[in-house]
Formats: sequence, C-alpha cells, structure tokens
Amino acid sequence: MAERFDANGRPEVNTTQFPDGMAATIAYIHANGQKAGIYWIPGVQEPVWESSDLILGTSYTVASIVNSNLPGNAFAIGNGPPYWHAKIEFSQPGAQQYVNSVVALFASWGVDFIKLDGTTPGSDDNDLTVDNRPDVQAWSQAIAQSGRPIWLTVSWALDHDYLSTWQTYANARRIENDVECYCSTLTTWADVALRFNDLVTWENNAGPTVGWNDLDSMEVGNGNQDGLTNDERQSTMSLWAIANAPMFVGDDLTQLDSFGLQLLTNSSVIAVDQSASPGTQITSGNNPVWASPKLSNGTYNVALFNLNGSSSTTTVNWSSLGFSGSADVYDLWNNVDLGTFTNSYSASLSTHASALLRVTPN
Repeated sequence: MAERFDANGRPEVNTTQFPDGMAATIAYIHANGQKAGIYWIPGVQEPVWESSDLILGTSYTVASIVNSNLPGNAFAIGNGPPYWHAKIEFSQPGAQQYVNSVVALFASWGVDFIKLDGTTPGSDDNDLTVDNRPDVQAWSQAIAQSGRPIWLTVSWALDHDYLSTWQTYANARRIENDVECYCSTLTTWADVALRFNDLVTWENNAGPTVGWNDLDSMEVGNGNQDGLTNDERQSTMSLWAIANAPMFVGDDLTQLDSFGLQLLTNSSVIAVDQSASPGTQITSGNNPVWASPKLSNGTYNVALFNLNGSSSTTTVNWSSLGFSGSADVYDLWNNVDLGTFTNSYSASLSTHASALLRVTPN
C-alpha cells in the first residue's frame, strides 16, 4: 500500500481496508522514519490446525500439514498452548504455501523485520527432538517471494553445528541466551560477559553474504535500571560494534539518560558496527583485544577490554594486526586523536571498561 499523509503529517489509512489496524500502526512507524518488526515462533497454534480452514490458494487444510504429536518449537517441548504444539511437516503439500500466506500478510502490513524465536537446533534443545531447520528455510523462501525486503532473525542460542542453515536462510542468528536477567534490573554484567567467550566460536562466520551474529539487545540507555556501570554500558556497545552485531535497544526509550543517549548516538561507533568487517579476537584472556581485518581505507577497527575485577592495562601489538612500525591511534568514543605509537598501544582501563580505536598504519 502506498502511504499517504494528512495535512498534519499523520499517515492516512483506509481503516475499512485494514480493520485490524496493523497497516495503520506500521504506516505510523514508517512515518517516523523507523522500521517495524514482528515476533513469531515456528509451528501452528491449536485453534488454527483444529479448524477446517483451507490454506490460502490451496485445497489443503492446516490440519493436513501438521503433526500434532510433535512440539512445533522449543517453547512447546513439555508444554501445551499457547506454545503452538503442532509441528509443520514440510513434506506435506500445502506446508510451504501456509508459511507463504503468513509472510504475505506481514508484507501487506509493511513489516520490515521478523524474529523467529524458539528455533531449534538451539533454544536450549540441540538433540533434534524438534528440528526447525525446514521452518527457517520455508520462512526464507516465503520472504523471497513476498515482494518485500524483510529481515529474518532466528533465535535463540542457535547450535553452531548447523551453521550452514543459519547462514543460508537467515540474515542473523542469536548465538546466546537472553541478555536480560529477569531480575530487578534489565541485565547484569555477568549476562553481558558471557558473550565475550561464546562469540569466539562464531567470530569467523559473519559477514554480508553469510549473515550476522546476534548478541541480543543492548541494555545501555536507562542508567541504573540497566544494571550496568557506565563503563560496562560502553563496553557492551563496544563489543556489539566490533562484532558488527545487530544493534537493538532493549531500554525504555522514553527514559534514556544523557550518558545512554550519548552512547546510542555516537556516529563513529555506529560506523564500526556497520563497517561490514566484523572483528575477531586477536588476544584472549581477561584483557582481550578484538580487531577488524584491514579495511579498504587502510585502517583497522580495534577494541580493547578489561574484564578483570580491578583496573588493568590492555595492549594491542601492531604485529597482531599484520604490520610493523608506527601507527596513528584515534579514540572513536571520544572523537580524539591520541597520537602516533610505535609497535603497540596500551590503554589503562577501569574495571570492565573498554576502548574503541581506529588504527592507521604510517
């Protein structure tokens, strides 16, 4: 649908054509220059497959494409409704058309992003009791024929053994459990820190043609409610940026504090995230260093971290980047040129603090 606007700049929507209001809501989101996403899980809800409704454009019922004895996703294992306790059997005629019809509806609303959650192998169930790889493929194919570019993220804690499926059929895959702690704050440093180790397994598997490693949302904008110190908030965004991880904000955007707003609007850091050259860990331990490959302009993006419980110094050696001699070092967080350094650069970092740098060999 072409979006039209009234004299006040508000989306003008035919509510008779869209009685559920979804298209109107998404038109409003688009009018603000934002994208609209939707959350979904594999499988089919019980009221749907128990009905006699036909799949759009076919003579098949939804009941004919499901196995109601198998859970449709990780949430449904050991649970009943509302966790869609019916697995789609993609060997059955009409199964792909069913997913096509769902995606076509989303596309007609103007959806830009789909998160497919509870996807296995992964989601704390890696033994193929529920295998949602055919679902991911079907959703990818449905998006491709929908006529609308829609980002597909599969979640959560996907099994690395099946990387080829995630790379082929999804734009991104969640490699970890939720960053939220489900406690009195949004997250804790312990929940964030898990990603430093787990990302190493996936670090060489990301890029424009093979998809991105999703580290979950960033809880960095709401101050004390985030459960992180200011240094930890900055280190969270530093890791997401150097990994080129999708940057989703998990905070209440009406409650951003000044430091959080400063973090989330730093264009130099966002440029690192959008460089399409994700970094890899070149120094391990509690003073890890992550660095991008050499960029087209001859520079390197480098992130230094201190994971210790006290202040410590983290060093990046030019030899680990693949060159020798001297280099100019630019602080991307503070937009300050730090000067020229020979052979290496060291940063004294507070507990759980970080530095994000642009290194230019001379």
